[in-house]
Amino acid sequence: MLIDTRSLDAQEALDIGLITDIAQQEVWADRVEALQGRSETLPKFASQAMFDLTLPDTRAQDMATAGRPSLKPGIQAYGAAVAVARKQRSG
Repeated sequence: MLIDTRSLDAQEALDIGLITDIAQQEVWADRVEALQGRSETLPKFASQAMFDLTLPDTRAQDMATAGRPSLKPGIQAYGAAVAVARKQRSG
């Protein structure tokens, strides 16, 4: 699905096991409240460990990107623009 960038409707997602239920919009608030209660039963460290497994760790790549020479002038220009704006506001 990701390679083909194909969309599917809720019924097809249910049929292939991608989702477990389809809820009408009128009951969304109740569903969110019930799921929120369930999510609070795990200790925070366990929830965080579970969520960490679902997100890629891009910290190393982020730092490598931040060090690109082409990025530094943009950051400097932004800092200069902020300084000018502050100076203009203060009078």
